[in-house]
Amino acid sequence: MNINVNIHKCEALLLQLPLKGSYRTSHGEVSHHKSVVVILEANDGTVGVGQVDPIPRYSSETAEEICLVINTYICPLLINESPFNIYSIMEEINKIFPDPLHLETKAAVEIALYDLIGKMIKEPLYKIIGGLYRREIPVVGWVGQNPPEIAAKKAVEKLEEGYKAIKVKISNSPEDIERIARIREAIGYNVELRADANEAFIPIDLLKKIERYELKWIEQPAPRRCIDYLVEIRKKTEIPILVDESISDIYSLLDIIKKEAADYVKLKVMKQGGITNIKKMIDICKAYNIKCTIGHGFDMGISALAELHVIASSSPSTVEHVNEVGGPFDKMSDDIISNTLEFSKGTFKISDDPGLGATLSEEKLRKYLKGGKLI
Repeated sequence: MNINVNIHKCEALLLQLPLKGSYRTSHGEVSHHKSVVVILEANDGTVGVGQVDPIPRYSSETAEEICLVINTYICPLLINESPFNIYSIMEEINKIFPDPLHLETKAAVEIALYDLIGKMIKEPLYKIIGGLYRREIPVVGWVGQNPPEIAAKKAVEKLEEGYKAIKVKISNSPEDIERIARIREAIGYNVELRADANEAFIPIDLLKKIERYELKWIEQPAPRRCIDYLVEIRKKTEIPILVDESISDIYSLLDIIKKEAADYVKLKVMKQGGITNIKKMIDICKAYNIKCTIGHGFDMGISALAELHVIASSSPSTVEHVNEVGGPFDKMSDDIISNTLEFSKGTFKISDDPGLGATLSEEKLRKYLKGGKLI
């Protein structure tokens, strides 16, 4: 290993891929997905890759903005830098864009740096960021805002495929009660059921009506800035609250904890600004005895692998057993990596391949490229 190897090429590419179908949440309906891939090449030929998959009305940045910021401001900072100086590199980026600015942008770059380091030292990412707690990672089976009878059928199909828990999307609608009731009736009470409102304002009287269905939690049942209402829900209902969109940087997590607005928190490598930030936030959760779940429902292979390595290197005493990495096999119709993630019966398995363990497909990159050029 030559530790004097430096980065000599950097590029952010804009991609657009079709989904397996049309998916509806409280943030809207989507049938295709935009993604940003960062490619870093060292002067010894080693290539590191990073990726983020921003969601309209959920993410704070668009894919186009992320590409622009990386190619215009960040790539010039990386040229001739050693990827092993990852902390100082990210510190320089933060001087230009302090948190919580451009968290998704910073995540894409940092993932690529970590992947490059792993490939240079020929070690998997989990060994670099904490070591192995678990190799197998179960994830939830995702059910959208379908009519109640269809939602129940899809939930049963997910269990038959091997998923160990179900997550259903809801909004502020009377149909939500029937959807949850039908799913619970179909899967029974021995299967974990989670509900996600995606910032829809859920009235307390509606929440009281679904208490009987014993949800693991309800996720973000209010707009991200309505922290006081989340506190009120915790006081007036028995359903545990999982907070997602209200948490961006470390300070927002501390604010949620200090205000006692959450029973659980949802963390994502993209949303939190990278691997270093999310690991710090997991440690904060551990210090305050709050469990978290990790995962992005619309991620692709590279971004999913980043989250899987974070989960694999994090203690189950803080990070849930069943997490929410959901894109590659559940929603995406294709990917830009040529190797297949190991996935069976609702469970991912982490490999010992160097870095993230992802191999880019140049053919797929060219097929789905919407902006930028291959280096």
